[in-house]
Amino acid sequence: MVDAAPLLPGLMLLSAAASATIAAYLLVWLRQDRPAPGIRSFLLVATAAGVWCLGVALVLWEPTLAGMAAFSAISWLGMTALAVAWPAFVLEYTRSVDVFRPRILGALSVVPGATLVGLFVWPDLLVAGVHVDSVGSLSTLDGTPGPLLVVFVLYTYVVNTGALVLLAQHYREAGDQVRPQTGALLVAGALPFTASIASLLGVTPFQPVDLTPFVFAVTNVLVLLALFRYELFRLVPVARTTLVEELTDGVLVVAPGGGIIDANLAAETLLGIDGLAGSHIDDVPYDLGLDDVDATDRPTFTTDGGSRHVEVDVSTIRTPNEGASGSLVVLHDVTEQREREALLEETNERLEEFASVVSHDLRNPLAISQGYVELLQDRHDDPELEEIADANDRMQEIIDDTLSLARMETNSLDEEWVPLREAATDAWHVVDTGGARLAIEADGSVYADPGRLQTLFENCFRNSVEHGATSGRTTSDDPHEHGAPGDTTELSVSVGTLADGFYVADDGVGIPESIRDDIFETGVSADEDGTGFGLAIVERVASDHGWTVELGDASEGARFDVRGVDVREREN
Repeated sequence: MVDAAPLLPGLMLLSAAASATIAAYLLVWLRQDRPAPGIRSFLLVATAAGVWCLGVALVLWEPTLAGMAAFSAISWLGMTALAVAWPAFVLEYTRSVDVFRPRILGALSVVPGATLVGLFVWPDLLVAGVHVDSVGSLSTLDGTPGPLLVVFVLYTYVVNTGALVLLAQHYREAGDQVRPQTGALLVAGALPFTASIASLLGVTPFQPVDLTPFVFAVTNVLVLLALFRYELFRLVPVARTTLVEELTDGVLVVAPGGGIIDANLAAETLLGIDGLAGSHIDDVPYDLGLDDVDATDRPTFTTDGGSRHVEVDVSTIRTPNEGASGSLVVLHDVTEQREREALLEETNERLEEFASVVSHDLRNPLAISQGYVELLQDRHDDPELEEIADANDRMQEIIDDTLSLARMETNSLDEEWVPLREAATDAWHVVDTGGARLAIEADGSVYADPGRLQTLFENCFRNSVEHGATSGRTTSDDPHEHGAPGDTTELSVSVGTLADGFYVADDGVGIPESIRDDIFETGVSADEDGTGFGLAIVERVASDHGWTVELGDASEGARFDVRGVDVREREN
């Protein structure tokens, strides 16, 4: 039978060289400022495996017991370091944990560190009765395992079993793009674990030489292949199925060089490209804004044929203590939003046309009618002319209120801090208040559109003075007026602040119970001559600002509370 033992030192040395080459490549990667999740821990794996293989090769080449014992320390250094490095790599890959934090790395290093210390301080606790044993034509060290070695072996088996469980769990949960790389890692981790058990049971060739370091060199090659084929370090598969595959938005993960590492089905559908993962960003026929990730304006594009409108968000992927490692591109399908905006714009244009008709085509003939009625009233004392004049005035009020609502539909808010006292005073001067009195108990400011806020006050005041308790008031133009004709009680109107808004109150006769629930509805009025617009406009102004308006508690009269308002107290 051919003695194959002389091949062992060269095989181990070749394995050490392979691991050293991988470690050197990873160092170059890091020096080129291309950090990525897991690269540092895998660098430690490759280095430790290389040192272990080198130590075994030197022991096999050394003929003396003293020399073997010295070289075996190199093997133990690589073995204990690997017991820390491999679980650290798996933890960092599966959970994106910064394993180089002292509390994590320290916990992983307790047993391996104690084992390495025991090699020099209590060698008999590690291996007792050390002697030279033959391996074919070569020699190696052998002995009786001590309690410290038993603890170390049990620790490595428990930790590596946990690592395999983590990898298996992620393989089960991973999407199609991540499963190949996770499967490669699962196989890579299982190989040395199986070799170690076989060596422990004495069923491997070249006993008592442990072939696990050689198998770990094979593992390193598998991981390196996963690095090139699946860009292992560019994607950590934490809950990918939930975070990527099930998103309705398109998602691309792009490496610094422009390679598309991952893409979900939504992205492929929006871009009209199958199999995006593995291609290059230049293959995408749209500008996704990767050249200027920090730009404030988000890029948008329209797909071929204009069927879909897409808005793009680009952010930098950063990993703990390693900086930028790629870009995350999120594609939002805003087609429905654009269609709603177009419909709203079309609606606004129609409202503008309506407002133009109301403003010009109706007001002009109405003005002519009002002018002729005034001429006829000067010439004739006919009570029926008064009826016509009242009808013209009511029509004028309806036109004004309708035009006011139409303009609210088409004009956007232009908000600023507005003093409540100033807005209320200006509105009071616009309204025909008769003998009513205004009391302003508000010194603060509110964040509002000045014109809209004044409109709100005008309609509240008009509702109070015309339908509260003033004498000599005119016919109502408010849909929700309160009070009864002929009441001559002097009216007082007040404006004050609330914790989250303001109120308008009067001491008139109050709101009729029959219309309290519908007080802000258009067309609801206790007066058959009311237009039904006044308080509807108040509610609309509040709604446009994101406020609410409701009937407040009042012992007498009516009170309207406007809430949800940004209020700022006056600075002294």
